[in-house]
Amino acid sequence: MASSSYQGHEGVSYVKEIQLMMHGFGDVSEPLVASAQLIESILLQQMALLWRSVCSVAQLQESGKPAIEHFAFLLRKDPVRIRRFLKYLEHRKLGVSYKSFLSEDPWPKRAQSDSLKKCTDFLQLIDPLFDPEEEERDDPYLQRKVRADLLARNMDVTKYMEFSKARQSSFGHGKFFASYNAKFREWLGKIDCQTGLTNETCDALAYFAFEIVGEIMDLAFLVREDSLRKEAWESEFGATLLTVGRSPSNKQMEHRSAISPNEIREAMRRFDSTQTLPGFLFVRKISTDRINLLCC
Repeated sequence: MASSSYQGHEGVSYVKEIQLMMHGFGDVSEPLVASAQLIESILLQQMALLWRSVCSVAQLQESGKPAIEHFAFLLRKDPVRIRRFLKYLEHRKLGVSYKSFLSEDPWPKRAQSDSLKKCTDFLQLIDPLFDPEEEERDDPYLQRKVRADLLARNMDVTKYMEFSKARQSSFGHGKFFASYNAKFREWLGKIDCQTGLTNETCDALAYFAFEIVGEIMDLAFLVREDSLRKEAWESEFGATLLTVGRSPSNKQMEHRSAISPNEIREAMRRFDSTQTLPGFLFVRKISTDRINLLCC
């Protein structure tokens, strides 16, 4: 659960951008401000934990400061997430290479190539069997695509253009990250991670911030699905229950309500109090004080 110490922190805020991201991940066109504020609060806590974890890896590697491969190390046990991250680095390399071609500046092209190569080389060093070309089925990403498709089917041209713009919103990672760097760095100042922060690691943090918002929304939609199943069971055992058990229909998407703070809190409560292990569905943790990373 998000710590209250981050709530109400004055200064730069990403609430508006998070509202756009929420819509891009399947929420209504005007997500609740309270929900976006809660997500930002959770996100700040998650980013602080992520940075501490990366710094710990850097210390174990006896590195002077955190680097891009230390993020990859945290993902090493999740083949889906590690390949999603590598794919991002590959796309980012292509985007910045094109920008550097237009500006006739060769440095960004070399830097982006190094980021991807450093990660793949490091992963192959700790796991000689690691194959960066091997594909993994990314079910959460596919589910996001399904939500986006169902949502877009009921839109007119104006709403679709707004939805398309919302899906492009981010914390500044990507080919034009430099123009967002100042704001994102100021926002990161809330968690005191400026020491050892480079453009490369700052961009990685922006990527993971976006992924964490997506994870929160995925969990919130699962809470809603459970609620719909319960309502269907209690009211109309039969056809309605079968409909709710499958992917949302066009009609359900059209009449949905905004994701609420209570749904987000319940999603985080479930995430913080359970973990998935091989051979078990859910195992209750002995201690619920420990905060877990949503992105690793």
